[in-house]
Amino acid sequence: MVDIKGKAQTLARDLNIKLIMRLLSDKSYSRSELSKALGLSNSALTKIVGEMMGMSFIVQASSYNDGTLPRGRKEIGLKINEEYGMIFAFTLTGFEIKIRLCSFVGAILCKRTIVAENTITSGTLDSVVINMREMLSEYETDSFKLLGICIGAVGKVNTKTKTLVKSYKYKDCENIDFSEYFTSRFGVPTIISNIVSLQMYAEKNQSLNTLANSIMLHVDYGFGGAVWLGNKLYEGDNGFAGEFGMIPVRDADGKWSVYEDICSINSMLKKAGLKLDKESFEIFVSKLKEQDGREAKILEQSIDYTAVLIKGLVKTFDVSEIIITGGISVLREEYLDKLSYRIADNSLTIRYSTVRGGAGIIGAVKNAIDHVVDDAISKR
Repeated sequence: MVDIKGKAQTLARDLNIKLIMRLLSDKSYSRSELSKALGLSNSALTKIVGEMMGMSFIVQASSYNDGTLPRGRKEIGLKINEEYGMIFAFTLTGFEIKIRLCSFVGAILCKRTIVAENTITSGTLDSVVINMREMLSEYETDSFKLLGICIGAVGKVNTKTKTLVKSYKYKDCENIDFSEYFTSRFGVPTIISNIVSLQMYAEKNQSLNTLANSIMLHVDYGFGGAVWLGNKLYEGDNGFAGEFGMIPVRDADGKWSVYEDICSINSMLKKAGLKLDKESFEIFVSKLKEQDGREAKILEQSIDYTAVLIKGLVKTFDVSEIIITGGISVLREEYLDKLSYRIADNSLTIRYSTVRGGAGIIGAVKNAIDHVVDDAISKR
């Protein structure tokens, strides 16, 4: 007979462990402050903290937040054990590959940037491995080892096969099992996720308020998104849940197309007869001030189609929030206000992402740490 009550208690305890890790990633907390933040009794928190210390996730802080114990405070703070180990996070996007070696708390120990061509090849991956080994050699000891790796990639990422599917970015890499490729070279678990999914992960891991069901719409030179449902990232059976850009739709001429070819920055640049690069988009944006110009009309059409897509997604997933990311955010309120006006749903929050400074790599770091925690919890 299944012990449903016991299973529910275990799930609740595991969730609280993750929430405590999230809180302590910013600063140290006392036990009473953790109890208040999580709504737990002191006895319940004591059990969870004891378990986390037993797994070496957390340790007592020798000081409290700013380096001193506040006057009258008798409690010693708790903090994440930075010596637990290290994680690698890197992104295979754009023209630069950003590699970060971080401690268990997410602090950057070492970082490198590799200049890459427009397409990633197997030779590029070999270069990444060489750099990772050099970085690791500076910090790894017998007691301070690598725990896991997280990779952020553009295009469709099959979460079952750990391969990239139909992505122009990765020449001769589509059949590579990225998990096996890096695991075999470093001996630790490796996960690969779509970069927009990792941006959503970073967005939702900023605070404990992850309960709002949300859709992230990435309007950039490509067009895609991510789905957050039931307090977690929803990726579908194969990891393709956020591929909104590939949804079929009829264009203004009645011909079948897909949303990426109508709503992305690249699609707007093509219609304007411009090159598909950052400099051309800056020219496009500068011409939007000419309200009756061609560029303004192209943008209006893109917004019209994006609004129709969002309405359908809101009805399908029953979400209360739409988060906009990508290069389109340079338009700020001009884009957001027009989009909100067309959707005309006062119950729906439409906003830009609040994560700054490379949301994809931030999400990769947090995702890698969470997977290490999940793995340790499952083995206890």
